[in-house]
Amino acid sequence: MNEEKDWLEELSDERAAVDPEYAATALRADLVLRLLPLRKALGLTQEDVAKRMNVPRPRVADIESRPHKVSLDRIAAYAVALGAR
Repeated sequence: MNEEKDWLEELSDERAAVDPEYAATALRADLVLRLLPLRKALGLTQEDVAKRMNVPRPRVADIESRPHKVSLDRIAAYAVALGAR
């Protein structure tokens, strides 16, 4: 299983090197995958984060569930709302 995961990561890295759109999508997903556990560890709900961002709660849900459809600016605002640097 680890060999398969390593192979998939290597393939993903190779594609990112030649496909900027794929690289940007992978970056957004990676950022959110790192930030979501932080939100939970801080004991914050999506509603709490939405209030900090001054946006409706569904927008936070979109960031967490569809990062490939969200701008880096929006993800950065989410990170700031969590106090991440």
